[in-house]
Amino acid sequence: MIPVPPLELFIVVGLLYLLSMAAGTGLLLMLLGLFFRRSRQHLGRYRKSYSGLSLLLLILLLPGVLLKLESLNSIAAHQAHREALNPRLEQDLQLGELRLPAGSQVKLGTLEPLDWQDQPQPYGLASVLYAELSQPIVVLGLSVDAIDASPHSFESKLRLSGQQSVADWPCAAGSWVTFKRTVEARLQPSQWQFKQCTLAPHSEVAGVSWPADGRVYIDESGWELSNEQTIEPPLSFLGLQLRELRMKLDQARQLSRWEGELGAPLRLGDWDYPSGTAVRWQDVDTWLFSPTADGRARNQKTGATVTAGHSIQQRHRDGTTLGVFANATVGVIDWMGLEVTPASE
Repeated sequence: MIPVPPLELFIVVGLLYLLSMAAGTGLLLMLLGLFFRRSRQHLGRYRKSYSGLSLLLLILLLPGVLLKLESLNSIAAHQAHREALNPRLEQDLQLGELRLPAGSQVKLGTLEPLDWQDQPQPYGLASVLYAELSQPIVVLGLSVDAIDASPHSFESKLRLSGQQSVADWPCAAGSWVTFKRTVEARLQPSQWQFKQCTLAPHSEVAGVSWPADGRVYIDESGWELSNEQTIEPPLSFLGLQLRELRMKLDQARQLSRWEGELGAPLRLGDWDYPSGTAVRWQDVDTWLFSPTADGRARNQKTGATVTAGHSIQQRHRDGTTLGVFANATVGVIDWMGLEVTPASE
């Protein structure tokens, strides 16, 4: 916990500053008086009195001067410490398996050899958190121009200097590629494992031309691909126009399931769905459409409508309706508004 100085100390320091400012103003006025004849004569006539007053003002001015000097020294020390934590390498630096070229700007974690528990810790150049490289280097077969590797993280990041293939995924130029690792392996890229990257714009992956913010990442069961922001214009997938898409691939990178959000109105079988309707894979033959609070699905034959809280299951090949279900019974969560309304409403 950072100690907070008592209020009395702030009051005392403030008073010293005020007294010093008043004393400095008085001394300045007496100095200016020397440039005017009448004032100079008055000062000369009461020389002893003004000499004593000047001495008193100098005494009152001194604490403020000392405080100001201390403040300047503190600022200079802070700036020096900041510069020491952000040095530019004068020569190549070898850190574990990483070789940083001279001229690189690095950010250090600490200059202290012991942590807050008085235990040894990486310090100085060994505590590098981040490096903006003066020229690209090759790490794990990738050309990178920046490295982010905190000593206290379970991830490291490399910024690609150009579009490159990472774990057979097309990753975008200038984007960060994230790797999983242990704390001890932060300077041993050979022990890192690919976790995620931003896909190169318009990459054809799993039958989809992904936008500039498409991402791929791995978890225990396989791979997941998604877009970070609403896509305009919508992307095309399985004959659907989607403004959001999240798909799951198995370890062999085969599509296992997906979900998204319509980016344009859709008619399938007897149902009309507005833009914004959530849609997801249910099984190999069927899709599940879940209206949101902003729009309802309408059956063009019966006029019945379905609103948020229920989902319509259809065969995607011929549009056959298999039923309307409460979301909780078909594994759909977080959809608002739980009702099915008749056509007359």
